[in-house]
Amino acid sequence: MGLDMNLYKETYVKNWSFTPKEDEHHVNVTRGGYATKIRPERVAYVKEEIAYWRKFNALHGYIIENFANQIDNCQDVHLTKDDLITILNMLIEIRDANYTCADEVMPPVAGFFFGSNEVDEFYIQDVERTIDILQNEIDDLDEESDVWVRYIYLASW
Repeated sequence: MGLDMNLYKETYVKNWSFTPKEDEHHVNVTRGGYATKIRPERVAYVKEEIAYWRKFNALHGYIIENFANQIDNCQDVHLTKDDLITILNMLIEIRDANYTCADEVMPPVAGFFFGSNEVDEFYIQDVERTIDILQNEIDDLDEESDVWVRYIYLASW
């Protein structure tokens, strides 16, 4: 029990009858080397888990405050690439200030089994790890793929 947080990336891969052959997506799903009962022609999105956090309550609070209309009800929170860049820049600012501004910029938040309310070694580890995750994700995108991608943040406790 506690705050579990995920960031998912959904990429639209639906092939339409008018999709040029060179632009078609090909989806093959196997399990143990054998085809599954997933029908590739019916796949519309591929969903990837970009990140999983356990009790990084400061990030959770920041996302709820800034991107979820302050509603914290274990709902999907849709984020854009620009939102990820905003979060990344905030984390870099915190790190580059040697965490002296963390309590003002992205403070820990209290909640039911949300973890520490301090800017401690776990906070620092989560910031460093999240910077790497978001930077890699943003670097992988280009303007063409931006149109086909959406991000979803989901937390539960």
